[in-house]
Amino acid sequence: MNRRESAICARLKSFREAMKWPVAALAQALDASEHKLTSIEHGRTPLKCIDAILISEIFDLNLDWLVTGRGEKLGGQAILWVLDGGENPYGNRLLSEVYDSCPDLFLPHDASANVNFSALSPTPNFDPVGYLQKWVPVWFNGANFKTTFDAERLARKVEAYIHSTLAKYRQAGIATRVKISRHRSSMSAIPLRASDASHLAAKTTLDAITDVGNNADVKSKLPTLLARLNNATRDRGMKSALAKYMGVPLPNVSQWLSGEREPSGETTLQLLNWVERQERKK
Repeated sequence: MNRRESAICARLKSFREAMKWPVAALAQALDASEHKLTSIEHGRTPLKCIDAILISEIFDLNLDWLVTGRGEKLGGQAILWVLDGGENPYGNRLLSEVYDSCPDLFLPHDASANVNFSALSPTPNFDPVGYLQKWVPVWFNGANFKTTFDAERLARKVEAYIHSTLAKYRQAGIATRVKISRHRSSMSAIPLRASDASHLAAKTTLDAITDVGNNADVKSKLPTLLARLNNATRDRGMKSALAKYMGVPLPNVSQWLSGEREPSGETTLQLLNWVERQERKK
C-alpha cells in the first residue's frame, strides 16, 4: 500500500483513539469485523469510500481532513448524503480515488451551497418532490434543537433558500414558473360556508381514521416482514445499507430486526418498500 493510503489509515486510527472508541465498538457500528478495521488502521487494507462515509456519519468526521490532514478533524461530511440511497458508483472505490475525482463532494458544510452538481451523474427516474418529502423529515427528526423556535428558523431558512434558488433558476432559463389561473386564485380567496367547513372537517377526520386503519393493517404483518428483513440483511453490510436508506442509526435497525423495538406504521411501510426492492434484485 502506498504512503498516501497508509497516512489515511493512520489518521483514522489516531482519530478513533482520540474519540476513545474501542475497535470492537466502531466495528459493530460499521457492521464490519474487528479484523477488517484493525487491518485498515494498521495500513494493511486501504480505506474504502463507503466505510469512510459511515464513519463520518457516526462522528461528524471531516473527510477532507482524513484524506489530506488539512483543516479541522470535525465538521462533518459535507454533501456526501447525495450518495445515500440505492446503488451508488462510489461506495466500493477507495476514499482517495473518490476524493481525487470529485473533490467538491468533500467541501465543508458552509461551502457546499455553491457546489456545481454537474459533476454528479444523474439518477434515473429521480423524483425530487418524493426525495424531499422523504429526507427533510429525516434530517429534522435527527436533530435535537434547543428550542422549537430554532427549528422554525431553520425551516424558514430552507424555504427561503428554495425560493431564492428557484428565482435564480428562472432567471438563468433553467426553470419556469407554473402558471396559476385567475380562477384558481380567486376561488382560494372565497371564504368557506359553514356547511362546507363541516364537510371538510368530516373528510379530514375520515382520512385520519383510514390512515390509522391502514397502518394497523400493515403492522399486523410485522412478524412476516421481520423474517423477510432478517433474511435480506443476512449478508455483511446490508444492515448498514438499510440504516442509510431509513436515515437512522444502525442500532435502531438492530432493535427492529430483533423485535426489541416496534417500528411505527409509517416506518413499517418504508421497511416493506426496502425489503421488496432487495427481493426484486435476486
